[in-house]
Amino acid sequence: MASVGEVLKVALTGEGLLPPASKLHSASRALIIQGWGYFMIGVLLFAAPGVFNNLAMFPAPFTEEEAPCYRMIGFTAIGIGYFYIMASRTNNLFWAAATIFIRMTWVPVSSLTMALVFDLPLQLCVLLTTDPALAIWTYLAMKKDLKDPTLTMGKVLAIPFNGGGMIPARSTLSPTARALIMQGWAYFLTGTTIYFFPQVFNKMMMFPEPFSDAVTPLYRMIGLMVMAIGYFYLLVSKMDSMFWATATIFTRMTMTPFSCMTLYLVFGGAPQLCITFSILDPTLAYWTYLTLKDNITDAKTQISESISSLEDESSPLMPDEEGMQYN
Repeated sequence: MASVGEVLKVALTGEGLLPPASKLHSASRALIIQGWGYFMIGVLLFAAPGVFNNLAMFPAPFTEEEAPCYRMIGFTAIGIGYFYIMASRTNNLFWAAATIFIRMTWVPVSSLTMALVFDLPLQLCVLLTTDPALAIWTYLAMKKDLKDPTLTMGKVLAIPFNGGGMIPARSTLSPTARALIMQGWAYFLTGTTIYFFPQVFNKMMMFPEPFSDAVTPLYRMIGLMVMAIGYFYLLVSKMDSMFWATATIFTRMTMTPFSCMTLYLVFGGAPQLCITFSILDPTLAYWTYLTLKDNITDAKTQISESISSLEDESSPLMPDEEGMQYN
């Protein structure tokens, strides 16, 4: 039985749950680089939104009312970057396909919708339309990894729906994976509410006053990003990766409460939002830990055996095995 501290340590070290760095696919390496890009943009938005404002060539400085919203967007971008880095370390090409799908379809459509319908600053939407370029980079790397010149973008976009032979059968998913999928739906539906019905969310959170016209588009942006986090939980959890589970526990027991309380105490973030997530996320993380603690030792043993088998370079991996090799 693993303690909470041991699980948090595994999230940092990957001890016994990850392939050697030398075995990472080109797509996994590309996604880790992209993850660090998202992470650093998030840090800049969270810590210095005024600097980001200048770099993005926004027409006017942030108002005092808008600044906490941009910091919240930054915090969410940090979380997205973290998930890119951690999920990519599992070396499962199903995750690569999942990132390609969301960035080739949902992100540009949602961004343009926000710009044209919901009056989000055009500059911020333009930044999001760079996502398809990163998705194409990932697609080319994935095509190289699978050594399949006939792999079309259409086939890759279908993998999040058909699994592509890269994930276990739904009936075999562990209790941990099932719990994380349920949590993913909770995040996704929360983001959907914020995106489409910010005033409803305002009442649910018991905010003291309605959003202003200036702030409402920014809350929609936060909603879009929370939806993306829910999507990541839903898709990556289908891989039934113990390491992914430890990564979600780590960020929600450390980064989330620290960042939310910093946003509230230092930067004037909405107390209802900051305090709620400072309590809710660690609670969900602890639920995940309870499903994980008795299984992580067995998972380490199984994966160590899989990693040992890779030391025989005379046994190349088949494409469908590349995605499934590391749970």
